[in-house]
Amino acid sequence: PRWQTRLGGQVYASPMVADGVAYIGTTGGVVNAIHTRDGSHAWTYSVGAPVHGAVALDADALYVVADDGFLHKLDRASGKLQWRYALGDAATPRVLPHPAVFDWDWQGVQPLVAGNIVYVGAGDGGFHAVDAASGERRWRFDSRGRIRNGAALAGERVVFGSADHFVYALERASGKEAWRFDTGAEVDATPVLHEGRVLVGNRGAGLHSVDAATGELKWRLYFWGSWVESTPVVHDGVIYIGSSDLRRVSAIDPADGRVRWRSDVHGWTWGTPLVLGDRIHVGVAGGTPYFIKHVASYATLDRTTGKVLTRWPLPDTGGHQWGIAGSPALAGDLVVVATIEGSLYAFPRK
Repeated sequence: PRWQTRLGGQVYASPMVADGVAYIGTTGGVVNAIHTRDGSHAWTYSVGAPVHGAVALDADALYVVADDGFLHKLDRASGKLQWRYALGDAATPRVLPHPAVFDWDWQGVQPLVAGNIVYVGAGDGGFHAVDAASGERRWRFDSRGRIRNGAALAGERVVFGSADHFVYALERASGKEAWRFDTGAEVDATPVLHEGRVLVGNRGAGLHSVDAATGELKWRLYFWGSWVESTPVVHDGVIYIGSSDLRRVSAIDPADGRVRWRSDVHGWTWGTPLVLGDRIHVGVAGGTPYFIKHVASYATLDRTTGKVLTRWPLPDTGGHQWGIAGSPALAGDLVVVATIEGSLYAFPRK
């Protein structure tokens, strides 16, 4: 790595990078703005409660959800609070990863900014549309399970998943339900829209392709006992996605769900693969004790074949989990990743 910056608390969120600054929150209750040129701090904002999800960036603002039950709007240049919106889920319990408790709830919501509206889910199952300028509610929709992921736009609709097993499509103007699709298991990944399809994984071993207009299932791909909590990315007509216990990054045809290749990366790949040129950059997490041996790392793969080209192993630091839970982010000629243990690293782009 070119540099390492130590942050307080653990980090499950993915860094978001813009204009030479990486923004990321920690379970220690602090949002950090880090200069990507050298890893120095630009500013910090103390939320006072754990942050598990990535921030959302807009022109001169930053939006972040914390376990205090609020959506916070900050000034991007200074970190100064602009307003707070009460999501009403401060009392929602959270279970972090544990070797003997498997209802893990480590993920967090990333707000979605579209025009003058911020769309954001909550731990009590509420999905909110909030005025970006004033912080006032436009509407709220109730799902029946916690929402720990982001949302996607599908024209005049907004799509999100819930722990109640459903993916919902709502009218952006009113919050009225257009359709819902039962995936059969908790949805923790953020939906992705591609050519009229909604791509979304769940905790039932599946990646689903659903018609964005009707909610009709087009195909389902099983991951052989592995939760699919990675949010996919589509690049040059290929889906790239990570997995949990399958330990593999997959390249998939979006038309029919056919697997082009699968590559063993020796750990959990919960984040979204970063596609740069002919390489794929992935963050890999590990856990022990566990029934599968893990080697956590920051790794690069050949985009055509899936062959692992480089691996920078991350040592087992003594806790149940270590390594990288989130997604890598591009920062000029660097790739920035955050470790569960609480460090931000910058690697040279290959």
